[in-house]
Amino acid sequence: MSTPTERLGPVEEAVSNGVLVAWDGCHKMYVAMDEKTAQWFRDEYPHVEDATEDDMLGALHYWWEKSCELRFIQSVWNIGTYDEDYESIIDQFSRENPF
Repeated sequence: MSTPTERLGPVEEAVSNGVLVAWDGCHKMYVAMDEKTAQWFRDEYPHVEDATEDDMLGALHYWWEKSCELRFIQSVWNIGTYDEDYESIIDQFSRENPF
């Protein structure tokens, strides 16, 4: 029997563990995985969503539809430090619809 996490897609899984989602207004979408990174995006990015999981998924879906073909989604920890860690969720130029 699978667990609820195993049934989630990669975007849903990241959002379920993340603090907020952010978009640069063009093609870069991120899931901030810790509060320090979330605050960095609040300060630096024009589009952020940090309400409910459904709100964050809805925002990513909307942004995905509005983005150019260079679009990608990454999770990120420790932004602004020497230990920044990015993980690709949906690779750039992917034809996959993550929603």
